[in-house]
Amino acid sequence: MKKTPLVIAAGFAILAVLAVTGVTLLANHVDDSWFDSDTDELRQLPANLAVLRPTHSHAYAKIRHYDRNDSLVRTLGRNVTLQQAIAEAYDCSPAQVILPLGGPEGRLDFLITMPGDAREHLRELIQKEFHYTARRETQNTDVFILKVSDPALPGLVVNSANQSEDISYKDGKLYFTHEPMSAIVNGLSLGLNTPVMDQTGLSNAYDFSMSWNMDVEKRMENGQFNLAGTRKVLAGWGLALESSNVPMDMYVVTETP
Repeated sequence: MKKTPLVIAAGFAILAVLAVTGVTLLANHVDDSWFDSDTDELRQLPANLAVLRPTHSHAYAKIRHYDRNDSLVRTLGRNVTLQQAIAEAYDCSPAQVILPLGGPEGRLDFLITMPGDAREHLRELIQKEFHYTARRETQNTDVFILKVSDPALPGLVVNSANQSEDISYKDGKLYFTHEPMSAIVNGLSLGLNTPVMDQTGLSNAYDFSMSWNMDVEKRMENGQFNLAGTRKVLAGWGLALESSNVPMDMYVVTETP
């Protein structure tokens, strides 16, 4: 596989070498706007797409799903790390993915609308473009447990409307709309570079917001969240983190021929 140098601009400068090319199956055109889709729009995108490419976006990272009969049939990622893409392919937290040292860096877009298991198609693309596969190993792992500290949940507003999940930025804040607890858990796992287990028991979709800038984004993507600052934000939402060590499935990534 030919490797070409690529400069990715994602709001802050990242110099990277990506061993990846865009792949499209049974489609002649991929529109960049498709990667901005919410869940409802993802459902309406053209069928038979399997795309993995260097990102074309400077927007914040996001992943969206479309499920049918409890199966993931469509998925997209915009401006995500390879670790996030592999986590989506193997249905785990990015913090559960152990990448090889010296692996490729940079940001990716992916889009799967092929028939069948969307995660299986994404695994196949990752294997084709990076020669990476992951094996599951149970290891004793340092984790954080996410719990409710204030039942009033002062920073979380239940959203019972028939809305799609959405994240938007305005005036120094990220606004989350109709997001499940998994959105918080996944962001924490990435920013703290530590698996986070959800023991809140909360099953609603919520609206909430947090202060945001490029420095915060960079620290999240590099797994460098300040723990004290993170706990302060969570306390404002009525949540808390506890440290623990438990046996956990980790996904060890290796390069294959």
